[in-house]
Amino acid sequence: MKGLDLKVPEWMFVGRCNTGKSTLINSLLGEDLARVKAVAGYTPCINVYNVGGILRIVDTPGYGVKGRAWQGELVEQWLQRGGVLGANVIVDSRRGPLECDEAVVSMLERSGVGWDGVLSKGDVINDQRVREVIKEVDEFPSKFGKWLCLDGRDGKLGGGVSRLRYRVLERCFGDVLLHPKVIKKGGFNCR
Repeated sequence: MKGLDLKVPEWMFVGRCNTGKSTLINSLLGEDLARVKAVAGYTPCINVYNVGGILRIVDTPGYGVKGRAWQGELVEQWLQRGGVLGANVIVDSRRGPLECDEAVVSMLERSGVGWDGVLSKGDVINDQRVREVIKEVDEFPSKFGKWLCLDGRDGKLGGGVSRLRYRVLERCFGDVLLHPKVIKKGGFNCR
């Protein structure tokens, strides 16, 4: 954790194991940089992706059944450094928010980190379940967050991911920077 310039803002992705954090990060970046497997718990440590030298995307290990206590402690230590401007809490829409998600949100809020919720895997549930999950997240305790629902239909068109990309930039920089160092067609510029 030493050696990173804390002046460069960081945006963190947190969520239970196998919610699609790394897949979502790859979609945001427009490149397959984050390793992805169908096996839960495949991201064992924190991975950081540089975006044009002005933003870092932080991919964290999942919590829940396959998560380990030391991984949670690692995320807490990362937050204590002070460079994280915000986070996306990724929630599998098939399950909705659980107590462990509330615990992570509490950790973010104790650290002063604002967050937005993202419902993933919306393409594998029916419309009735979508309505139920939206009701669940509306009742989710929050001081900071707003929710965005991503599903395969959105993802194929890029609309949901584009909205999320815009939201991350908006939260990090206020007025969104549409600068070639940051945005390229279909993703963030990671060079």
